[in-house]
Amino acid sequence: MPSEPDITIPRFLLLLCLLFALPAPLFAQRQDAQASTAPESALAALIVRLQANLDRYRTLVPNFFCDEHLVSDMFVRNELYRRTTTESIFRLKRSGSKSLHAMFVESRQIKTVDKKPPKVQALQGPAILTGAFSNALTAVSLEFKNCYDYTLTSGRKLHRRPVLIVDYALKEEAAKHDKNCPGPELNHGRAYINAQTMQVVRLEQTTPHCEIAAGIYGDWTWTIDYDTVTLNNHLFWLPKKISSTAKSEALNAEWYFTATYRDYHELTVTSRILPGVNYNPKQ
Repeated sequence: MPSEPDITIPRFLLLLCLLFALPAPLFAQRQDAQASTAPESALAALIVRLQANLDRYRTLVPNFFCDEHLVSDMFVRNELYRRTTTESIFRLKRSGSKSLHAMFVESRQIKTVDKKPPKVQALQGPAILTGAFSNALTAVSLEFKNCYDYTLTSGRKLHRRPVLIVDYALKEEAAKHDKNCPGPELNHGRAYINAQTMQVVRLEQTTPHCEIAAGIYGDWTWTIDYDTVTLNNHLFWLPKKISSTAKSEALNAEWYFTATYRDYHELTVTSRILPGVNYNPKQ
């Protein structure tokens, strides 16, 4: 069996950092689009609604923490080569003020790795996916309407509930020449939207021929399932399960990452005012 390569999958983090850094000119274009006349199609109206949901998340979601259960696998020749199971406390903290330009920082306190105390406070893989909480939903939004082709399908169901489906595909010219768009690797995906609440309940994306590690290319697919969470008396749709699969083209190897999240709580700082104490009493 070949020696295990140094495999992590950092491209998801890099991609979402790019999506999250909303340039001022593009932000101005989005505001103009929202202020324009009524949308001419159901798809345009839906994209406006999804952008409003995204804006609400950016401005209202508080700092929070939750329980995180991670399973990371590597298969070689269809046999399990390595598995890591991690229990963590996941945190999302806001960097800066509550605004449309808000940035978020993801961190975690690792409690156990394979049921043992961790040696280091960092995920070790073999597959690592991070950045999903920060801004994955930007893929279907007014901010990236010039980057993606969108197609709307109705009359579908997910978990027996009516959903609207938006298929999206990164435009080749936008990926190559528009610095405000993701790229240069092309991706495509699908968003499932609850037909009643107009909230995204599942987001999928595939990047063919993605550099999943240094010099290693293959197809990479990730999925985020969302559920309702109440924080600070506001209802939010936050990740419940995140899955990632990467399959090497040259190596007979596959990497899987599955994370589940539960028991969300607002992250608050408490303090007490103590009575004055004289630490230098007179002798």
